Amino acid sequence: MEELVIKIKDARQRNFLLEILRSLDFVEIVPQNHNPKIKGKSVLTPEQQLFVDDLKEAMQDVELHLSGKKILPKARQALQNL
Repeated sequence: MEELVIKIKDARQRNFLLEILRSLDFVEIVPQNHNPKIKGKSVLTPEQQLFVDDLKEAMQDVELHLSGKKILPKARQALQNL
């Protein structure tokens, strides 16, 4: 199998090109980290994924705090711990 990297000058034409390539039975499209969207799904870098995971965890903590199931530290206390 041979690999080919294609750089698209006009980002508006990206979907058009992907549609053409998908229609070819001898072409396999492999997602790459520098390719932000493939088949409608976002591809995140490891740093971005870590940020998303941390943000999800923080939002879960806030939900637990609002429901009274978890006590979060005061902002001043949290800043002093940094």
